[in-house]
Amino acid sequence: MDKASDWQFTKRFRRSGFGWRASRLASKRIAEALAEIRAAARRDPLLAAHGAVRFLVKLSPALEQVDSSSGALGNAAHAAVDALVPIISRAPADEATREGWLEQLFEAIQDDDPPYLESMDDRWGDLCATPEISSRWADRLTDLVQHVNAERRRGQYAFTRADSLCYSALFSAGRHDELIKLIGGEAIHVESRVLQLVTGLLGLYLAIRLIAPLPLPAWVRVLIAALLIAAIEHHWLVSRFADGPSWAPRFRAGP
Repeated sequence: MDKASDWQFTKRFRRSGFGWRASRLASKRIAEALAEIRAAARRDPLLAAHGAVRFLVKLSPALEQVDSSSGALGNAAHAAVDALVPIISRAPADEATREGWLEQLFEAIQDDDPPYLESMDDRWGDLCATPEISSRWADRLTDLVQHVNAERRRGQYAFTRADSLCYSALFSAGRHDELIKLIGGEAIHVESRVLQLVTGLLGLYLAIRLIAPLPLPAWVRVLIAALLIAAIEHHWLVSRFADGPSWAPRFRAGP
């Protein structure tokens, strides 16, 4: 089951299979692959999930030579991820099968250049499907994310595609306090500029929503809520002690 020959899209999505000017053709082939996988999902959800994983693994290598400057191909790839993540997450797969899928997708994300799969990072908890699997992935990725965050706080350039995956897994595992603590390092020091930053980001998000429906990942909503609460508390205390000492208390969100 799920041999490469079983799927028509595997014949088209090969490494560097599309040339520089093939953006329109590649977008068409993506739509055809989605139609093929959706048709399979109506008959056999597990088979469709296998196909979805296979397609996502092949997507970025096949498109690596294409001129995507118009944005159309990126939109098509984003739509593909958005359509296929639910097929994978809802599939009636046993734990070993799902872990195999996750390993393949994790490797695909690490090699994703250009980043056609980046919208999948925030959906990692959905792909894990259970709190137990999410928790194991969170444990696996936390040390790396802590190291990268520490390097950034020291002013060093550090990058990993594992951070959003880890945050999403922590949220899906119900480990919300750890999520907030990890994003803020050992603590989130809240000052008045944080309130300005968060409200500015919320204003930008609301403005974007007027143009296109772009939902925020659940873990991002939790972080924004925590920062807003802490920032409001800080603002109240600074106002209350304005006539007191020159220092202002700093609050830490999370345990």
